[in-house]
Parts: sequence; C-alpha cells; structure tokens
Amino acid sequence: MDDALNMFNASNNKNSITWSAMISGCAQNGESKKALDLFSQMHFSGIGSNEFTFVGALNACSDETSLLEGKQVHAYFLKQGYQNQVYVKSALLDTYAKCGCINDAQKAFDEMKSKDIVLWTTIISVFVQNGEHEKALTLYLRMKREGIFPNKLTISTVLRACSNLAAFEQGKQLHAHAIKFGCNLGPPIGSALSTMYAKCGNLADCTLVFRKIPEKDIIAWNSIISAFSQNGRGKEALKLFDEMILEGTKPDNITFVNVLSACSHMGLVDKGWKYFHSMVDEYNLTPEIEHYACMVDILSRAGKLKEAKDFIEKIPINHGMCLWRIVLGACRDEKYYNIGVYAVQKRWQDVERVRRVMRERGVGKDPACSWLEMNSKMHVFVKGELRHCEMERIRAELARLSQHIRSDFGEDFEEMIEDFERVASS
Repeated sequence: MDDALNMFNASNNKNSITWSAMISGCAQNGESKKALDLFSQMHFSGIGSNEFTFVGALNACSDETSLLEGKQVHAYFLKQGYQNQVYVKSALLDTYAKCGCINDAQKAFDEMKSKDIVLWTTIISVFVQNGEHEKALTLYLRMKREGIFPNKLTISTVLRACSNLAAFEQGKQLHAHAIKFGCNLGPPIGSALSTMYAKCGNLADCTLVFRKIPEKDIIAWNSIISAFSQNGRGKEALKLFDEMILEGTKPDNITFVNVLSACSHMGLVDKGWKYFHSMVDEYNLTPEIEHYACMVDILSRAGKLKEAKDFIEKIPINHGMCLWRIVLGACRDEKYYNIGVYAVQKRWQDVERVRRVMRERGVGKDPACSWLEMNSKMHVFVKGELRHCEMERIRAELARLSQHIRSDFGEDFEEMIEDFERVASS
C-alpha cells in the first residue's frame, strides 16, 4: 500500500477512478483511517464520487465502527443520488450493523424502494450479528412472502439464527429450503446445517450432514468437533480431530478451543497439556485468551488449583479477571475455603462485599436468557423481564408449583429458596 500511495500522490492526473481505487484499497488492507482521509481529500479537491467510492468509504467506516462518519457518508450519497445503488445500500447496512445500530439499519432498509436478495441477506445478517435472532427469522419469512428466493448465503445466515435459538423445527424447514432451491452441502451450507443440528442436540443428523459434505474445509471440521465436544462426547471429538489431521487439514485456533474443551469435560490433564503445547510447537499458532481459559478449566476441574494459579500468573497476555473466575468457581465446588469463595459457607456479608467491588470495577454479567419452542413458535425469556404475553398464567403456575414444593419440604423450603436467590444474584 505504501508504494501505491506514493505513486498516487505523485500523479498529476487523478480522477474518480484512481481516487476510488485508493480508497477501496486502503479499506481492504486495514488502512481504514487512511481511506476516510482520502475520501475527505477527494471531496475537497472537487472530484465527484461514484458508487465504488461510497462502497470503499462505507467499508472503512464499518472496520473502524465509525458511526458518525458512516452517517455523513450516508447523507452525502443521498445528496448525490446513489440511494438506489444496490452495493452502496448493502455497504450502508453493513456499516450500521458493525456499529451496533440495528434500528438505523432497519430504517434505512425499510426506506429502500427496490430490495433484491443481496439487501435482504444483508439486513438478516445485521440482526444475526447483533443477537436479534427472532427478528432475523421474522425478516426471512417476510422476504419469502414478498417472493424473493434465498441463496446459499441467505440460508446459511438464517441457519445461524436457528442455531443460536436452538430452533429445531425452523432449522429443519431451512434444510428443506436448501434442498428445494438447489443448494448443495458445500460451503457455507454444510457446516451451517451441521452446527444447527448440533446446537439442537441432534448429533445423528449433525454427523449425517457432515459426512455428506463433499469437500470438508476447516470450518466444517470445527463445526463437527465442536458439536461433540459441547454435547459431552469428548472422546468422539478427539477422534474426529485425529481424523482431520490424517486427512491433511491443518487445525486453527478455533479447533484447539474445541479440543481443549473436550479434554476439560473428560478430565484429561496430560492430553490437554499435549494439545496446548502442540499449538505452538507443531502448528505455529499463538495461544489466545480462550485457550488459556480452557487450560485453567482443565486444571481446576481436576482439582489442581495451585497449578492453575501458577499457570495464570505466567500467562503473557492481559486477561483481566476472567481466568481467576474459573478458579474461583472450582474452589466453590471443592469447598476450598482459603481461596475466598463465601457462598458455600453462607457468608452473605462477604458475598455482598465481593458484589460491591465488582460493581465498582464495572464487572458484570449478561442477564440469563432461555428459549422454548412450542407449536412452531419461539418463546424468549430474559431474567427480570415481565412482558411475556402469557405472564399471568406463568405466574399462576409457578405459584402452584411453589406451594406444592413447600408442602413437601416444610420449613426447610424458605431457607433453601433464600440461599438459592442469594447465590443466583451473585
């Protein structure tokens, strides 16, 4: 890029094509700030922008999550009359998505007069990327009603939403759509389908899909290894890893997260160390925070708390408090009093003191969330929210169940519930 920039700066005959090429080149090569600087220079030099200029500038805004600049580019291309150019519109939606502004993305999408499959796929992806999986499924259904046929990328994106919701029925319907619209099990459909079945706990169909993938890339292998690892089938996960190596596919960082997770669930300390060291020694991969967390989890689950502590203190990257939380969780399971877990001993004043320190340091956790699929409809429950349409009936049923449990446990019930609520809120 440096040589290209030098040649560009030395040129006395710059036009919209050369300006656009440099802006796009900088954006594609990680020089987003430079791309935006060039876009500004082009504007003030009096050279008119074209669709490629706007796409490059918006891509730079996406990479930098520069919302203000993205809105400025949005306003500028509206002024220049490019609001109906499909690639500009797609880049705009992606910019709002990367900046977490899904409402702006939705508004921009709804204002577009002509929407093709590229734009529909982009807006669905916006909601999936930002965790709004139910809305992504709703948009997909709306797209079908409007007569737009999905492509491979559309189906794989919606399958991600089904995976995150564990929406088995909707996932099977997507599988049928993939067959109906002629999508084979090559990338990206095969691995997305395999992951969907795995997240829904259906390892049989997950394996069936995986075995039918014609050319298995690292994404497909990671998907199947993760499926078995996360569903308590660590032995099969490690066998799949060995099969992948024999077939000549080189593992990546994600592969080793799955493999180390399998070792953790099976209590394989020595094998965990072996895989961890092979990352660097055999595959020239640099361990990341996820790999260190897996090793700490392996040691902690095996009761090797001092070894876990010594390992954490030698880690060369900044990890905040996340690795210590893993050790503390194991300490509570082990009733390891001296480490400092107080909930097991019902030392509620100490528990509250730790909570207060966490709040002061900005340490928190996402609210608990669960999904329930019933009669082909997805019900979402988030801790603390009372907006479900059946909330009155749910409360009545919970009251009935509580009364039934109270009659069985007697006086111990109130103390048990009080302790549970204290631990759950920590």
